[in-house]
Amino acid sequence: SSHTVEGNPHEHGHSHGGRNQNMEAVSLHVLADLLGSVGVVISTLLLKFFGVVSGDAICSFTISLMILRSVLPLLKSTADDLLLVTPADLKQRFNRCLREIYSMDEVKSIAEPHLFRLSASSYILTMQLVVDSGCDQQEVLLSARKSAQSLGNCKCVIQIVCPETLRAIGEFDTHTEDVVWDPSTECITSEACRCE
Repeated sequence: SSHTVEGNPHEHGHSHGGRNQNMEAVSLHVLADLLGSVGVVISTLLLKFFGVVSGDAICSFTISLMILRSVLPLLKSTADDLLLVTPADLKQRFNRCLREIYSMDEVKSIAEPHLFRLSASSYILTMQLVVDSGCDQQEVLLSARKSAQSLGNCKCVIQIVCPETLRAIGEFDTHTEDVVWDPSTECITSEACRCE
């Protein structure tokens, strides 16, 4: 897609659409009200024409199950966002991005990689790159940010550290595990702290 920003064409690979949980919740609320009204009409007809006294309870129970079934995905999605879970639709692109960053000669490992939703159409990417001591850290940072562009509208927080820095951190930091991206499995796992 393409649009103009301050007179300059701006090309990018993401859409400005996105799912809006607030609108989903409003739609479900309206649907619940509509189904409640339909339930009242049905239970009234059941009582008037067939003498079914329990029609109201049956309709209410059925409508409640229908509403619950439609609300559960919204609840799960909201919980995932609150718990900062990587969006399922971005996991493959996130792994591809991490693989591309890891393939840089200067990058020795990727620690604490996280990608989470900021809004309906934007994300936050954080990670720590352990790099060779003598490398051009600014060049590594720019290359990593370029790789992150494949994720779309993404804000990046990338920390560059050398092995010596990790050892110095180990002198005052008492954590025992690091969260790292394992290139052999392309999974985020825990391993023993590398600060020692």
